[in-house]
Amino acid sequence: MQVIAINLAWGEVEMKHLRALRDCCLPIIFFMTIATACAGPSAGTLNNKSYKSIATLQQQYVWYDGDEARTVWLNPSLIVEFESSDATASVMRQRYNGRDVAAFPAQGSVRFWRLESGNSLNVTQQAKSEQYAGRLSPVFHDSSTEGGPLRALPGGLIVTLDPSWEKPQIDNWLIRKGLEVERRLPIGAHTYLLRTAPGIEALELANQLRESGEVVNATPNWWKPSSRR
Repeated sequence: MQVIAINLAWGEVEMKHLRALRDCCLPIIFFMTIATACAGPSAGTLNNKSYKSIATLQQQYVWYDGDEARTVWLNPSLIVEFESSDATASVMRQRYNGRDVAAFPAQGSVRFWRLESGNSLNVTQQAKSEQYAGRLSPVFHDSSTEGGPLRALPGGLIVTLDPSWEKPQIDNWLIRKGLEVERRLPIGAHTYLLRTAPGIEALELANQLRESGEVVNATPNWWKPSSRR
């Protein structure tokens, strides 16, 4: 009986220690769990198909979707090249320090580039002045982080003119503005896709026309990558 009493006493001591250990460690475990949850996903790279970035974009632009003003954010390190070829890709790598972005697989002749140096807006302007063979546009995002949906400007803008205008009025307006119709769109009475240079010029021209009051609506001819990756 005496031995049993000793074992019981030792068991009571063990239980006391376990309870003390539990009370000490639970707050630590709870803190570690909260810290892990708050850390969120780690910053990735565009070479990762599950890419999510915590980088914040700074430069904003407004465009008009009908009567609604929408905001996009410029990505200073990404460029989209339309009608890309092996020859233009070589120039992009050597002259403009471009690097292929594998997270966006080839979509026809569209290629994405991440710049090793320089700003995407400046590089696209420089390439245009040097008569670069490909069509380049900076990349814009619908949110202020690089992981948000992206879009680009391959050239062109969609404009809706006064439905009361006759053809001579439309032609005179186009001549006065130095604009050319690529095709008429089956939207309303006078909606056209107009030709413009690719890149930021298309966005700026669409805004100028929209804010001039001379047109019913003007919006960039946005390009978006297909949802399939």
